Amino acid sequence: MVNKTPFSKLAELTNLSKSYISQVKKGKKAISSKMLVALSALLPEKKNPDYLALFLHSRQSIGVTNNTIEFYKNMLAEFIATVHFRKGP
Repeated sequence: MVNKTPFSKLAELTNLSKSYISQVKKGKKAISSKMLVALSALLPEKKNPDYLALFLHSRQSIGVTNNTIEFYKNMLAEFIATVHFRKGP
């Protein structure tokens, strides 16, 4: 991301000087934590996979009947709705 973005755009997005960004891009200076934080804020947010859909698909792929899939879907959806779990790392 750093190498493909123009100096002026990086300076604008990170509130760091063009000179510093140029030195980082050329490998003359190490990237600062301030720049890492600014750049990480620009990355798209990671989405957690839909584990229920993945599980149901895995069951379909091994030949489980549609009635069993519906049972899993209803029971697990109810479970997920009532259990509070921590999302993401």
